[in-house]
Amino acid sequence: MNKEEYNKEEELDEKKTHFLERRKRIQRMYFLCLAMGIIFISIGLGQLLADILCDAEVTLRLLPQQLCLILLIYGVMMICAVAPMTRARLRSIEEEIQDNEFEIDLLRLKATPEESRAEKLLRMNQLQLRRYYDLNLSQNSWIFVVGIVCILLGVGIIGVTVYLLTSPGSAAFELEEKVVLGLLGAVGTILTDYVAAIYLKMHSTTSESLNTFHSKLVSTNTLFLANLIASRIDDDDKREDTLSKLAMSVLGRAE
Repeated sequence: MNKEEYNKEEELDEKKTHFLERRKRIQRMYFLCLAMGIIFISIGLGQLLADILCDAEVTLRLLPQQLCLILLIYGVMMICAVAPMTRARLRSIEEEIQDNEFEIDLLRLKATPEESRAEKLLRMNQLQLRRYYDLNLSQNSWIFVVGIVCILLGVGIIGVTVYLLTSPGSAAFELEEKVVLGLLGAVGTILTDYVAAIYLKMHSTTSESLNTFHSKLVSTNTLFLANLIASRIDDDDKREDTLSKLAMSVLGRAE
């Protein structure tokens, strides 16, 4: 290894150390956000439920109700906003660490220019494939969760409507009021379930289209892997012949 390669390897090692330190800090921040969110939600929701379910004279009030609401909101923000943003930063630094390790491996293996180019092409395609998986999982999970929440909301509207119509206090309602209440509950349930059906349909349609795209990415990854294997052939004529056959195979598949 000459002096220039040695200096480059030292620089890559320093970058790797810097990336590992950043990953530790981001991991601590991520787990801190989750812990604070869980603690805030537990305190705020626990006190609010105690105020609602228990007698006001018996309830042990540790915090004012306004502070409980603020803690609950901050807890939800920590888990639903800050933690996912920190998680995205963590994934980004993981990709940078992997790229850095890849550069170090290429430098130590002393690959030929053809092999180095093929390795980089394969690596880039693998990163795109991984990003696709992450995007696919996050989008499908959110669409599915929204659909399930809408279904549960429709069931909740039915339960609240039945409770209002059958509770002892419902005797004070006039017949017209009960009819209007029942109609509102029925319409609200139908609309909510309709939205849920749309989201679940979107989930299935998105899964089908993403599966098609996944097949294309996998075939491209196979092509780059074949290119890498061909680049390791020492004989120039055989390598060129292999690459030409590979190109003809790709063209035949495209037709």
